[in-house]
Amino acid sequence: MKIGIFGSSSNDMKETVRTSARRLGSEIAKSGHTLVTGACSGIPHEAVMGAYSSGGRIVGFSPATDLHDHVTKFNYPTEGYTQMIFLSPEFEYKDDIAMSAKYRSIYAVASCDVVIIVGGSLGTMAEFAIALDAGKAIGILEGSGGITNSSIDALLADSERSRAKIFRHSDPSTLLRKLIEVDEQDKHITF
Repeated sequence: MKIGIFGSSSNDMKETVRTSARRLGSEIAKSGHTLVTGACSGIPHEAVMGAYSSGGRIVGFSPATDLHDHVTKFNYPTEGYTQMIFLSPEFEYKDDIAMSAKYRSIYAVASCDVVIIVGGSLGTMAEFAIALDAGKAIGILEGSGGITNSSIDALLADSERSRAKIFRHSDPSTLLRKLIEVDEQDKHITF
């Protein structure tokens, strides 16, 4: 299973959030699943380092067209990834950093079986909205700040048509176990 962790790319975070992100990454790796992120710094990279320290498979979807631009144009890390996926050099808006990041988010979220939201702001809200539209199982790590405080609730109030399953918990392990359980149950449904 591919499990996405999406959150703020800022390295300015509470130590409890850093620890939770690393713990999620490590537990994803130990459970034999693949971690997917937007290949940025901050909360997602803390999850990467947790998965990496536990020998996991980590896929990063970069907003850059190659490794050089990933490092120089976006100033994003490369450590810990087992695979990086870049935008096509033919992408019309490759020179627009904001559009490249949004385009990358669509691919990253679409590739996931389940998504976990940890803190975050505008970019994370876009990833949440993509997962919501796609009907993904979504875990929200309560107490992680950012959009998890109230912005998600505002969006959910206007999304009654979504097939997404939303779960909230303040304990990373409990949240992850619930998402894995739901994904396994969904795969056994026959029509």
